[in-house]
Formats: sequence, structure tokens, C-alpha cells
Amino acid sequence: MEKFEIAGVEVSEGEFKHFEKMSTVEQLQYSAYIKGRPELAKPVEPEVAGSVEPEYTGGSSSYYLVHVANPTTKGMAPYTAECNDIIEALGMNYAEGNAFKAIWRRKAAELGKLKKGYDSGLYDAEKVVFFGERMVVQSKAKNESH
Repeated sequence: MEKFEIAGVEVSEGEFKHFEKMSTVEQLQYSAYIKGRPELAKPVEPEVAGSVEPEYTGGSSSYYLVHVANPTTKGMAPYTAECNDIIEALGMNYAEGNAFKAIWRRKAAELGKLKKGYDSGLYDAEKVVFFGERMVVQSKAKNESH
């Protein structure tokens, strides 16, 4: 039986295949995680591992998912974060949510998780500016009403 290893830790064949599909950054993060806490190592779902082909859907897409291998909070298990869950959990309004999504997409593209038609990131940078200006207007209006 063939053995599969990530960062010197034996893993299942399925986990190894998912690992191979990850971007370089994700592989480095996952390697650090698995090496430091192998008892918590879990297979990474293929849709979380990163896209090779750009996606375009009206629903949830892999470019809106990110695996957090080493959470900041001590003792917290690794998890998958989804952009929309964070927007809703923080109660962001339309402008805040759109600015956040634009930054998320721009950074996800750097990890190889691309929205179909994604170019240089300029469009998302322009969205951040546009929605940032809306947030300034909203903040000023809120301050004036108090």
C-alpha cells in the first residue's frame, strides 16, 4: 500500500490529492498546520482547495471560500470561512458588503481562485472606492442625525 505524506505526516490518498490541487500559499498554510497539529488533520474538500478554472455562477462559488488552517484564537480548530457568512455575521450593509466582497475577490484571485472574466483586479479596486465613498456619505449622514 502506497504511503502519502504532507510535511512528514502520513495522510490519506484523498487528502494528498486535494493538497496537490491547492495553490502554493494554501499548501504552505496547510503544511504548517498539519505539521504543528497532526492530530487535528482533516481532509480538505475539493471545492475549498482552490479553483484551477475560473468560475461564474449566481450562487456560492469556491472563490468565496477560504480554508483557515491556523486560526488566531488558540485552540480553535481549522475551519472554512465563507465571504457571505462573514458579511451577515457582522451585519454589513449593502455598501460595506460589496466593498468587502471586492477585496475578498481580489485577494482570492492572487491565490488562484478566480471569478470567470477576472482581469487585473482594477474592477474590484474601483468597486472598493465606489462603495467606500458610499460608506463615507452614510457615516456623515449618521453623524449629522445624532
